[in-house]
Amino acid sequence: MMRWKKWRKIGLLFSLFLGLSFIFDACMQFRMSDKKVQKKFKKLPIKPKIGRYELDGRTIRYLELGPEDAPTIVFIHGAPGSSQDYMKYLQDSSLYQNYHLLAVDRPGYGYSNFGKSLPAIAEQARYLAPVLALNQYKKPPILVGHSYGGPVAVRLAMDYPEQTGPLYLLAAALDPEHEKLFWFNYPMRYTIFNWPLPRSFKVANKEKLAHAKELEEMLPLWENIENETVLVHGRNDNIVPVENSYFAEKALTKAPVDSLYQDKMNHFLIWNRYELIRDRLLELANNYTKD
Repeated sequence: MMRWKKWRKIGLLFSLFLGLSFIFDACMQFRMSDKKVQKKFKKLPIKPKIGRYELDGRTIRYLELGPEDAPTIVFIHGAPGSSQDYMKYLQDSSLYQNYHLLAVDRPGYGYSNFGKSLPAIAEQARYLAPVLALNQYKKPPILVGHSYGGPVAVRLAMDYPEQTGPLYLLAAALDPEHEKLFWFNYPMRYTIFNWPLPRSFKVANKEKLAHAKELEEMLPLWENIENETVLVHGRNDNIVPVENSYFAEKALTKAPVDSLYQDKMNHFLIWNRYELIRDRLLELANNYTKD
């Protein structure tokens, strides 16, 4: 009887743990359904188009709004994350009234085959390249990349130079020498440790473990970039050190570079320094369209 009670207790604890794992996964998806996206714009005079396309068995979802023939801005999120990371920018009238805005769910995140990782940056760029073709303006789109979205934006410029315009890189993880791994990244690669974790974390961890090698493969291609580039980074960034942007300044030998570094700015600048980031983006976009 005592042994049965012991095993029953263990079973109950395991069931509780399993239930909490499912709840944790549901709460930490960092994505917004089509219905919730539409609800976000319920009180605004503009409604987003929610688009999808298929490429080699994967589905990529994107959000689109603003005049289709206006200058295009493409937003690329970090890890974990999704197009919802830029929701405040998409809702800003100073942007959607004057620009064609596109925010994409990178492969493995949001509603782009959520949980199915794709750690190769070149492949990330290849799957996002069709978004560039949605541009109808006379000049290629501006690419905005935060954190891991930064090297994806850079890789798009490397591989599709005729289809990409200025780069706006925000706390971007670009330097293989300063790719920062944490102690938990290593055990998280094994199923015995990572199975209860949210799928978004698993995808991000696979990208993280491969990141330095992926950045090394990009090194010979930096000298080919001629895109105007703006770098914004906080010296108080404990996740992606500011040295990543210092590296980019040196690597972009053929591109005009403008940089902004601030002491009291951390890695989450796209949210907690929203007005600064938006205003710098508007400045970049306005100057770009005047040429």
